[in-house]
Amino acid sequence: MSFAEAIERWKTEGRASLENGRIKFAPARDEPPREVLRRAYQWIVDRAVVCGAPDLSTGTSSYASYVLLPLLTLVTRQRLLIVGAPGRGKTTIATLMALLSGETLSQVRRNTQHGHPQLTTADLLGGPLPGNLVEAKTASDV
Repeated sequence: MSFAEAIERWKTEGRASLENGRIKFAPARDEPPREVLRRAYQWIVDRAVVCGAPDLSTGTSSYASYVLLPLLTLVTRQRLLIVGAPGRGKTTIATLMALLSGETLSQVRRNTQHGHPQLTTADLLGGPLPGNLVEAKTASDV
């Protein structure tokens, strides 16, 4: 996409306009965090990640869990371990979440830790005993 095409796209889709040959940004929208989260989810699903069929349903709506859960983890300031086969979008989702949190792309790339095929989830998290899992009342009890 050329610079001129990017400007046209910003003018029609975003909050930027062109005045006297310079880009001028409109004030940020004053909207509740729920709407910001909804727009972020929709943008990621529509433009950033190739999504198949949604795999999480709330009864009235369906969502892609591999986009929604990292977003919810981000806004609740929790941790999330993304595990999967190579080429499934783990680094892409982690990079998008880091950029949404305000990190620069160069900082994200420096902080990215790549796993090793030999590592298993049990190697990373440990293997809780079945009795501990049954008796646990909270996640921290595990």
